[in-house]
Parts: sequence; structure tokens; C-alpha cells
Amino acid sequence: MAVPEKEMFPVKPSHKKYRAALKKEKRKKRRQELARLRDSELSQNEEEEEEEDAFIEEKQREEEKLLERERQKLHEEWLLREQKAQEEFRIKKEKEEAARKWQEEQERKLKEEWEEQQRKEKEEEEQKLQEKREREEAVQKMLDQAENELENGTTWQNPEPPTELRVMEKDRANCPFYSKTGACRFGDR
Repeated sequence: MAVPEKEMFPVKPSHKKYRAALKKEKRKKRRQELARLRDSELSQNEEEEEEEDAFIEEKQREEEKLLERERQKLHEEWLLREQKAQEEFRIKKEKEEAARKWQEEQERKLKEEWEEQQRKEKEEEEQKLQEKREREEAVQKMLDQAENELENGTTWQNPEPPTELRVMEKDRANCPFYSKTGACRFGDR
């Protein structure tokens, strides 16, 4: 078998083609290197992004926990304020109720005192009217008695005063005016 000569010995390319092939090979290697760098950067960027995402998520979780704690704290403060307000409201209501009861008690006492005073005044008025009636009846009785005596023909005179009220001349001391003048300033004795 005869092999052609051309294939046995490689033909040396021309310098121009050699330089072109060399440049082509350099460009290929540069592209591959850039692609490798880009891939490594991408993977590095992806790792950095993943780390950054994980960091952001962690930060968000911490912020949410902080917000939850703050919300819980605010809620507890609100509950305390509400409880205090309820207690103050209850105390205020109790004071108002006590004041209302005291006021009602005072009004009731005043009403009872007024009614008692009215009752006493009415009793006094009735007693005065009764005494007046009795006096009028006594006077009327005396007048009737005097009229009866006049009609029967007897003379009428004032009744004698009670003996215990009579003062005898000898028991009575002379007044200083009588001692000086010998006359009584009240007339004949």
C-alpha cells in the first residue's frame, strides 16, 4: 500500500496561517478562562447572594421577633392601663354610690325632721285651740251661771279669791313710799 507523501509528513503551514491559528487558540483560551472566571464569580456571587439572603432572612426573623416582643409589651402595658382605668372607674362608681346614699339619707333625715316639726306644730296648734275652746267654754259657763243667777234674782259679784292667795294686812310689809308719805301710791288699801 502506498501512502501518499502528503499525509506522511505534515505540511508546515505558512507563517500567516500559523499566526492566525495561534491567535485563534489564544482567544479560545482567553474566552475559556473568562468563562471559568465568570462561572467562579457566578458561583461565588450565588454563594454570596445565598449568604446575603440567609442573613436578610435572619435579620427579618430577628426584626419580627423584636416587633412581636414590642407588640406584646405594648399589649401588656395597654392591659395594665385598662385594668387601672377599670379600677379607677369602679372606685369612682363606689364613691358616687356612697355619696348618693349619703345624700338620700340626709334628705330622708331632713324630711323626717320636717314632718316631726310639722306634727309638733300641728299638735301645739291643736293644743292651743283646745285650750282656747276650754277657756271659751269656761267663760261661757261662767256667763251662763251669772245669767242664771241674775234670772233667779240674786245679785252678782266677783267670786272671792282663793284664801291661799289672800295676803293679810299684817303679813304685808309696808312699802317705803307708804312709810314716808302715809299714802299708798296704788290707792286705798
